[in-house]
Amino acid sequence: MCKGVLKFILTVCFLVGSQVFLYAEIFAPFVSGLSADAENNSVTLTWKRAPSEIKVYEIYRSTTAFSEESFESAVFVGSVSHEISVYTDYPPTTEKYYYAVLGKKDDSTLYKLFIPYRNITVAPVAVETTDSIEAVAATISGISATATDDSVDVQFQSSKPNREVIIYRSSTTILDQQDLIDASAIATITSAKQEYIDYPLGGIPYYYAVLDAELAKAGAFDFISGKNTLTDPVELPVGSQVISRDTSVKNRITPLPYLFINSSVFGNKRSEYISTINFSEAPKQLSSDISTIWSRLDKKLSPSKSKDKPVPDILPSDRKTEASSNESQLSKVIHRSFPDDPGNRLAWQNAEKQLASFFNISRTKEVLTRAHYYMGQVYFFQGKYKEAFFEFIMAHDALYSEVQIWLERIYPHLPL
Repeated sequence: MCKGVLKFILTVCFLVGSQVFLYAEIFAPFVSGLSADAENNSVTLTWKRAPSEIKVYEIYRSTTAFSEESFESAVFVGSVSHEISVYTDYPPTTEKYYYAVLGKKDDSTLYKLFIPYRNITVAPVAVETTDSIEAVAATISGISATATDDSVDVQFQSSKPNREVIIYRSSTTILDQQDLIDASAIATITSAKQEYIDYPLGGIPYYYAVLDAELAKAGAFDFISGKNTLTDPVELPVGSQVISRDTSVKNRITPLPYLFINSSVFGNKRSEYISTINFSEAPKQLSSDISTIWSRLDKKLSPSKSKDKPVPDILPSDRKTEASSNESQLSKVIHRSFPDDPGNRLAWQNAEKQLASFFNISRTKEVLTRAHYYMGQVYFFQGKYKEAFFEFIMAHDALYSEVQIWLERIYPHLPL
C-alpha cells in the first residue's frame, strides 16, 4: 500500500514538473549555446537566438555562478535587440567572470531562467588587462592611396607600432560606422608596416580607411577625412587584373587572350589547312541536328535556364563548432545566423550584420577568405548580386572551385 502511494506521489510530481518545464519552454524563451571567448581586454559572447522572438537580450556578468539566489549580485552590462547574437564586454578587473544572456519580452518581463550550456556560462573567463581601448589603441593619420598599373599603394602613419590595424575598402565614401558596414575589411596588418598594396578591380573608384583593430571591434572610433579615411577615391585602369601577391596561386581571373588565326599561323606562311578556310564568309545557319544538340547543351548548362536551386554552402572546416580557439568564432557565427530556409530574407539581414561585426576584428588571411565566401552568399540570397560578386572575388584564389559555382549563378543577374 505504501509503495503504491509513493509511486502515485512521484508520478504526480513528475507530471507537474513536466508541465512547469513545458510552460517555461513556451512562455519563457531563452537563448542557447552561449559561449564566452576571452581576449586581451575583452570577452566576446556568442549565442543562438531564442526560438520565439523577444524584444531584447540583456547581458549580465557575475563573479559567481548564476542561479536564482546569486542573480541579485550580478551586474547588468548591456543589451542588444533580438536579431543580434553577439556581444563584446570589457570587464573592469582581471577577475574571473560568469555570463548570462536573458530574454526580455517587454519593459517589465525579464525571463530569469538559468540553464547551463544554454543561456549561462559554466566556466569563468578572465581578461589579461583592463587598460581602456583608447589608451592602448593606435591613432592613424596621413592616409594616402596611389594607383599604379595594377595595384593601389595605401600608406598611413601610426602613433604606435605593433598594433593590429584593419584596412577597409569601399566603392562609396567611408565617413561613419554605417558606411563601414558596407565596406570590405580586406586585410589586417601590424601598424609598424604603415603600408598595404591592394589589387582591386580596375575601372571602379575606391575609398580606403584604416582603423586600429580593437577600436574597430568596439565601435569606439571616429573617421577624419585625410587622416584615417580617404577624401578622394582612387581608381585603377579598366581591365586591370585582380592578382594575388602569393605566387603559388595559379588560378586566373582574367581569361587568356583569344588567338586570331585568320592573319598568320606559322610566321608569314599559313598552314595548308588554315589557307582553305574563308574567314570573310557570312555566318551560316546551323543544321537541324547541330541545333538540337546545342539546344540540349544550352538548356543543361545555362545558369538562367537550369533547375539549380541554390542552398547555403558551409565549408568542411566550418561544419564543426567544438573548437575553442578564436578562429572557431566564424563557424559559430555561420551556424547561428545562416537560416535553414534560403528564402528567409530577415535571417539573411541578420547574418549580414553578424558577419559585418566579424570583419571588424583581427583575423588570419585564411579565416578572412572564408568569411568573404560566406558574405558573398549572404548578399546573393538577398538579391544583392553586385555586392556578392565582389565578395566572392575576394575568396576566388583560395576557393576557386566553390566560388566558380556562385559566380555562374550571379552572372545572369549582372547588368551587361
